[in-house]
Amino acid sequence: MLRYISATLVGIVLGCCCTSPCGAAEPPHTVIFDTDAGGDCDDIGALFLLHGAVERGEAKLLATMGCTSSKTIAPCLDAVNGWFGRSDIPVGTLKDDGLLPNSSYTAEVVRRFPHKFPESKDYPDAVVLYRQLLLKQPDHSVIVLAVGPLRNLANLLKSPGDKDSPLDGKALVAKKVRRLDVMGGNYPPFAKAKEAEWNFEMDPVSAALVCSEWPTEILFNGEGGSTNSGRRVTYELPEHNPLTVAYTAYPGVGYAGDRLSWDPVSCLVAVRGAEPWYRVVKGGTNVVNPKTGVNTWNPDTKGKHSYLVLDQKRPKREVETALEDLMVAGKGRPRNLLVNTAYYARAGACRITCRGHVDANSVAMNAFDGEKKGRTSWVDQSPSSWIQCQYADGRKRLVTSYVVECPRKERQPQTIELYGSNDNGETWTRLNVRNDPGFTELATRRTFDIVTPAKWNAYRISLVAADEEEGVEVSTIELNEEVDCPPGVPVQSLALEETEIAIPANGRATLNATLAPLKVVDLLK
Repeated sequence: MLRYISATLVGIVLGCCCTSPCGAAEPPHTVIFDTDAGGDCDDIGALFLLHGAVERGEAKLLATMGCTSSKTIAPCLDAVNGWFGRSDIPVGTLKDDGLLPNSSYTAEVVRRFPHKFPESKDYPDAVVLYRQLLLKQPDHSVIVLAVGPLRNLANLLKSPGDKDSPLDGKALVAKKVRRLDVMGGNYPPFAKAKEAEWNFEMDPVSAALVCSEWPTEILFNGEGGSTNSGRRVTYELPEHNPLTVAYTAYPGVGYAGDRLSWDPVSCLVAVRGAEPWYRVVKGGTNVVNPKTGVNTWNPDTKGKHSYLVLDQKRPKREVETALEDLMVAGKGRPRNLLVNTAYYARAGACRITCRGHVDANSVAMNAFDGEKKGRTSWVDQSPSSWIQCQYADGRKRLVTSYVVECPRKERQPQTIELYGSNDNGETWTRLNVRNDPGFTELATRRTFDIVTPAKWNAYRISLVAADEEEGVEVSTIELNEEVDCPPGVPVQSLALEETEIAIPANGRATLNATLAPLKVVDLLK
């Protein structure tokens, strides 16, 4: 069995040398991605798909634009681009106040991944960036891909000429844009429709303006509500990827979950075309009510608008496969990323155990649940205790530093020791010891480096209480791995850590392998 697994791994490594699809005849499409990331997590799935298309030579991602007033949308987009090693992709954002200002999973992505600026206000104005970028492109070459409310595009149409060009926004769009793809509206539109699709409803004035004034062809999409995608990213890309973080944080999706695919469908069609999954209905004008956002269709053979209809004769799984094939095609190339390897413990990616706990409100999982400011804690009133994390599926992780947070002075430890095991806890190797670890009433969170890190399946932290009657209390434990993938570093060797592997009924198993040097694109996690 090892022979076949090794052949597969070699195929993965060698296959990554090819960055363009076989038989690709067209040059890559130049795309500007305009998104309301934060409203729904499928925006991140859509952006992953675009990065996969870039990796395969099917698209050039000219810029990513945030179209809401959220203070975390721009740094979130920047963080995702950076994870793929493309921090040079410009990020612009809406400067209007009051349009969907709340943050959801975008705040968690920003907290976990490096980005250039703290908040959206620090990034360029989307309209200014649109104008600067479009001016430099060949005529009729850019696909603008909008998957949120259309405020940025309405503002672009209304923009006057400037020092760089006398063209107003509408004239500039007519000269430089090839097509606008919009995820928004209901299709086929009904003359007596009473409910608006969400993107149009959030800003009906902008939707009405864009649909009536945009000078190029527009392809509308309301499909995706019957199509799921995203799960394969968790299983096939490094677990520290931003999509898995976003989907885990989004209500109703969770770790390794799928999400409905309105935005990814628009991206798929933008880079690969509608066929064979969809039909394009042409010959009309999409009319949007500026008060309600409800859209209707005026048949017109000279109309520049069209919309997608799912081909009911083709299995839905074909679309889902096409979506996820591109979502997993990108390579993670993060720089200076600190990854908490126990981040998904509550989702079942780790088994958390301990010597004991006081009651049902002080269990060991509380130290690994990601809660902030000590809202939950593991408490053991024994004079000495231990807490342990073992990765599921036999995985081994290279922890380079660890964090322990003890919020209450009377239950802080006087000694901390870290151990590693690769035989289900039969034997333990001491990795680090801290006598007088430096906890105080103010210094409740401490970080400790591991001088000689190695890969272990289980880590155990042993603690000796400073006050034997009080015991120990820990609100946060992080087992961190430093991930850094500088460009241009080739894989020199690959060492497998198993001689055989059993494939369970669900078809998923973990094969531990080590790449050398360590600072390469991590293809195999």
